Amino acid sequence: MNMKKKTKSPVDEYSMGTKLTILFLIYVFPRLMNFITFLTKYFPFSELWKGHFFHYDNREVAQTLDLLGYGKFLSQKLFILDHVEKDRYFIRYFGKFNGKKKDKSKDLVMERLQKKFGENNTYLDQETNGTFQIRVPNNID
Repeated sequence: MNMKKKTKSPVDEYSMGTKLTILFLIYVFPRLMNFITFLTKYFPFSELWKGHFFHYDNREVAQTLDLLGYGKFLSQKLFILDHVEKDRYFIRYFGKFNGKKKDKSKDLVMERLQKKFGENNTYLDQETNGTFQIRVPNNID
């Protein structure tokens, strides 16, 4: 009988290591971002990453973007963001609605925002060229 001895190929071991690395990053990355957000609250670190969403000053913007579908992995973005303006009272999101059924996307986004902020605190205005402005209160509980 001619029986060959099975050996593990290096590709199998590498792919297992890659899988473990990906699982580790999926577990650690969100916790690391929360830690960096906490860290950027205090002086030497507050000067770093000022334009990023995980900076402490931008946490309200990041939390609202989660409601628009930006915080979910492989989710459909309901609102394509163009830019964000933040003032004393409101956070203004400028962009266009995504998808074949834009009215359904618009209704779903407004339903999520009204559930979070209340019906009287969420505003949707149509700008020029099909761009929309979504206004939500600046202070999030």
